[in-house]
Amino acid sequence: MNVGQGNCSLKTAFGFSFAHRLVAAASGSFDESGHEQLVVGTETGKICLQGSESVFHVNDKINFLSVYKHNRKIKEQSIKSSDNSENDIVIIGTNNSLMAFDVFNNKTIFHREITEGVNFIKIGNIDEYKNENVIICGCGTTIWGFQLDGKDLFWTALGDQINVLELCDMDGDGLNEVLKNASFFAEFDEGDPTLAIIAIKPATFAFGLSSGVVGVYGQGERLWRVKTKSRIVSLLSFPDQNHVACVWQNAKIDIRSVSTGEIRTKDQLEGGELSIAFLVDLAGVGPLDSGEEQPQLTLVFKNGQGF
Repeated sequence: MNVGQGNCSLKTAFGFSFAHRLVAAASGSFDESGHEQLVVGTETGKICLQGSESVFHVNDKINFLSVYKHNRKIKEQSIKSSDNSENDIVIIGTNNSLMAFDVFNNKTIFHREITEGVNFIKIGNIDEYKNENVIICGCGTTIWGFQLDGKDLFWTALGDQINVLELCDMDGDGLNEVLKNASFFAEFDEGDPTLAIIAIKPATFAFGLSSGVVGVYGQGERLWRVKTKSRIVSLLSFPDQNHVACVWQNAKIDIRSVSTGEIRTKDQLEGGELSIAFLVDLAGVGPLDSGEEQPQLTLVFKNGQGF
C-alpha cells in the first residue's frame, strides 16, 4: 500500500496470492533480475517463492523468516553459493533449528540445531560487529548471534522469553544496540509481553504489547502510550521517520505521529487475519530521484492473500 498525496490517505498499489496458509513472510532479490520477491513459510512447513513453482520442504514448524540481502551498501562478509552468485539468502527459524537457504540454487547454506527453537530473527550490525551483518536470534530465553556461514559469534542468556528483537542506536555513538522485549541496553518495563518493536531513529523506538497497548520512547522517556482492543502484528516507520504505522491482526492500520501518537490516517482491510506486515517495493516503483527508497506497506494474510 502507498500513502496518497495531500490528505495522507492509503491506497492499494498491488495484490498477490499464495495457495497456502501462511505463518511467515519476508522479501528479497533471489535471481538475476534484481526484482524484489516475496518468500513465505506455510503452516505445513514449506518455503514458497512468489512467481515460482519451486517449493522447499522444512521438516519442522516454521516460526520466522528473514532475508540476508547481498546488496547492502556497506562492505561485509557474504554468503556465496557454489556458482559465486550473490542472490539474497533466506534465513529460516523453526521449533528446533536455524537454516540459511539459497532459493535460486535450491541449496542449503547451513543448518544449526537450536534446542530452544528460533522465535525471532534480526539481521544487522552491532557494536564490535559494525563492519559486517550478523544473524541475531531470539531462541527461547537466549539471544544468539551467528556469522553468515552459521558459526557462533555470541550468546547471552536472559531470564525472560524473547518475543521480538530490534537494533537501535540508543546512546548516539553510531553503533546499534540490541532491544529485547523493549529492554536490554536499558530497562523499559511496560508490564505485558512485547509483540512488536521498531527503531525509528537514534534513541527512539515504538513498541506494541500483547494487551493492545502501543507507544513510543524517545531519549529514554515515554512520549506517549495508547490502549486499543486489537492485537498488534507489526510496527513500521512509514511513510517517514515522523510517523509509525501500527498494523493490527484484524487488518486495521493506523498511521500515527511519532511525537504525539495522533492518528494521521487509518484504514480497515478485508481479508481475514494478518500474518505479518513489512516494507518492500514489490510494485517496482523504484527509488526517488534522490536515490532514497520508497517501499510500500505490504500486508500478508494467513489465508495466503496480500496487498
